[in-house]
Amino acid sequence: MRGYAAGQLVQLVVVVIGISMLAFAILYVVGDPVLLLLPQNAGKEEFERYRR
Repeated sequence: MRGYAAGQLVQLVVVVIGISMLAFAILYVVGDPVLLLLPQNAGKEEFERYRR
C-alpha cells in the first residue's frame, strides 16, 4: 500500500510541475494581453489606461 501511495505522489508532483511549465509557456508566448486588445496605432496613454 505504501508503494502505491508513493507512486501516486510522484505522479502528482510530475503532473503539477508539467502543468506549471505549460501554463508559464502559454503566458510567455501570448505576452501582454493589452497589446492584443489595442489597435496597432494606439498611443502610450491608451496603453497605460487599458493596463490599469
